Amino acid sequence: MYCCLAAVINFELVAGEIKSLKNHYTYYQAVYPQLISGNPEDKILVAPEPKVSILRWTCYLTDDGEYWTNRAVARGFKVSSVEAEGGGAPERKCGGYESYKGNQSK
Repeated sequence: MYCCLAAVINFELVAGEIKSLKNHYTYYQAVYPQLISGNPEDKILVAPEPKVSILRWTCYLTDDGEYWTNRAVARGFKVSSVEAEGGGAPERKCGGYESYKGNQSK
């Protein structure tokens, strides 16, 4: 009985993670046309990325066009900058967290 219950619980957890992965894939399908059609001088504003806990990647786009993840995406699509409106601060474990504009005190 316990084994069946554990299998059901694990299946529910895995199903939720697969759904979040699908949401992330759908997100990039939605923003890809916007990114690919940009010109070199364009500043592209996108919605924040949905978080996916089963991926080791936690360095999502932020609202700071100068943050390294944003710059990498901008360079990849050959546009001036990419920002996720409302993306907020990066995860602490992401490189460059200290230089994120929201963490700089003046």
